[in-house]
Amino acid sequence: MAFQNPITGGVLLIGSLYWESDEIRENWRSERLDITNARRISLPIRYGRISRRRYRTYSMVYSSTLPHAKWGTGYLVPFRHNSFNEVSEIRNETDQMIRVERKFTSADWEAIKRYSPYYNWDWGAIGLVLNENVHGSVDDGDAQQLLRHWKESYSPDYTPENYSLYWEQPMLSPGGVLSLQLPGMSEYDFLLTTVVQPNTGKEKQRYPEAREIAEVMYRTNCYTYFLQSIRTGISTFQDREILRYLQRDFNVLTYIEEHNLETAVSSPK
Repeated sequence: MAFQNPITGGVLLIGSLYWESDEIRENWRSERLDITNARRISLPIRYGRISRRRYRTYSMVYSSTLPHAKWGTGYLVPFRHNSFNEVSEIRNETDQMIRVERKFTSADWEAIKRYSPYYNWDWGAIGLVLNENVHGSVDDGDAQQLLRHWKESYSPDYTPENYSLYWEQPMLSPGGVLSLQLPGMSEYDFLLTTVVQPNTGKEKQRYPEAREIAEVMYRTNCYTYFLQSIRTGISTFQDREILRYLQRDFNVLTYIEEHNLETAVSSPK
């Protein structure tokens, strides 16, 4: 079903989907996104997921309990072909985003989505941010159509509470929507973003302290996610403290000094 008017959208990127250089992700960014017009934007992100792929160091998650003063920075990136006339066109972009997030080739993804066509999977989901100011309200016909599609695209076992620590308000609604109104999205009707389930190894009772984040990187000699995020302008409120621990307690000095990472930790303009 066609929209009443064409709508525009983009993606919010908060980690390796923005900077990782493997072929799958590089091709997606160059073919599907207008990466030259990416802009830094404040987002409620922090370290909160143990990454098995990165030797159990921490990666970033959205957190509903972060006060605005502690929000980090990610990127808002418009789609390259940014005029959507119907839901199926947005579904195509969402499918591609899931594919690269989960690192499937195009051929593998076509086979997998035949039996798992959902917008959520075992550790994450693609969430929808709807610009209510553009539509006036969620009663708008186009907005309602998109919201209905999103809710219908989640699996029957989807549980919003899995996307937060047990004491937090879930970042995702039962329909897969994030309640975020962001200054930088005034020209967009919708945004997509990957929302991952926090996994802190602490029975979901608390987020890691800066020293814990630094210590596991030192112990595993795996700094890629943290340092690459800072180098490309993605940050959290804990970054300066993490850097101090790495320098003072763990003596990880050379890379930090060579790349001037202390001054790279700053707020978006």
